[in-house]
Amino acid sequence: MNLKTKFTEQFQLEHPIVCAPMFLVSTVKLVLAASKAGGIGAFPALNYRPIEKYALALQQIKKESDKPFAVNLIVQASNKYLEQQLELTLEAKTPLIITSLGKPDK
Repeated sequence: MNLKTKFTEQFQLEHPIVCAPMFLVSTVKLVLAASKAGGIGAFPALNYRPIEKYALALQQIKKESDKPFAVNLIVQASNKYLEQQLELTLEAKTPLIITSLGKPDK
């Protein structure tokens, strides 16, 4: 049985579930598994450093699945990669962006 909500309809999901973006735990493999299971897989952009590894992670997700996924951007001033991450995230047309550890002023 599928639970239909505005969230499931917006992202064309089977289930209103987001697999949380867990630091150092959420990988491309976990994101793909959650998304393929009918929810949204999410990962923190900072799990992939340097920035080139982040770009590769986005490419791999897009290559292996057409399902929605989410990226968590840490907007705290200590994230020196934020501007580059945001640029790559938008270029990849990431369906859902989650922010944490701060206020996304920009």
